[in-house]
Amino acid sequence: VKMPEQHVHGVSILQKQPDLHDAAEASKVGVPYDFLIDNIDFRLRSARLTNDLWVYIPFVVVFVLFVLMEREVLGGQSFFLVNSLQSQLVENEFPNVQVLKTFEDIASDGDWYKWFEGVVIPFLFDSSIPDTSKSEHYPAGQNLILGNLRVRTYKAGNQSCEVNTVYFPENGTVPRDCYGAFDRKNLDKEPFPKNAPGCDLWEYQDSAPGVPTTGKVVQYRGYPTGGYIVEFPFNMTYNEALAKAKKLTECGYVDNTQTRFVTVEFFAYAPNFDSFVSAKLFMEVTAGGAWVSNHQFRLFKVWTKNDIGPLVLFF
Repeated sequence: VKMPEQHVHGVSILQKQPDLHDAAEASKVGVPYDFLIDNIDFRLRSARLTNDLWVYIPFVVVFVLFVLMEREVLGGQSFFLVNSLQSQLVENEFPNVQVLKTFEDIASDGDWYKWFEGVVIPFLFDSSIPDTSKSEHYPAGQNLILGNLRVRTYKAGNQSCEVNTVYFPENGTVPRDCYGAFDRKNLDKEPFPKNAPGCDLWEYQDSAPGVPTTGKVVQYRGYPTGGYIVEFPFNMTYNEALAKAKKLTECGYVDNTQTRFVTVEFFAYAPNFDSFVSAKLFMEVTAGGAWVSNHQFRLFKVWTKNDIGPLVLFF
């Protein structure tokens, strides 16, 4: 559609350097309101986008610099560093079983106990010198394990679901216990096991250092960092660690009824990469009885004052 001549002249008023003659002529006929509003809106949006661009450019520059400086952590030999730990714990088969199973094949509390006692403990605690305590242990390559091995579990509370009273009447002989799906509001927080001679009483902890764990069954918000926590210091001997692991089995640390989550966690440091590895191997146990395996091995670097110099040089 062809604009009227007076409107064409009117456009020059909104230009940065308008023609004075055209502006004078346009002032006689005026500028259409809708065009004026659209043009002002366009200029305002352009100004905002320009401001956003000036903020975004420094972000991109800093991001690229960080990637360039950490490229060895993100690729190269770092894959094999993580894989050296992961393959031993995830792919090694349980010992002394008729049907060969690995971590991915765990389907019951019995399987988990066999994996923990037969795969985890011998790998992270030096079984070649079972009665000797070591202040430093490198289970694979130059991966130095740090601090403690931590085991955590969450248990569903009784009456976290409702049974059908037709099949389970109040005066019946069948127990009316009911353990529902994982729910932060309906967790069992009572100390256990009770009336179990020779067993330690495990206390529930609301939280512990760490970050929530996102699984396959529970994704939103994930599993909290607390629970019933048992720790194995890495300066324990192999026999001490194995005896403590057997206590978990004897005292029913996990089961097929109440357990909803159990995880094995530890950290390692690789001096040849100046990087840390966070390891989590966990099982989600659904209310229907399925054991869902998952593992997370993450390589990361902690920034220190030694990293300031290279960063300044980039700028």
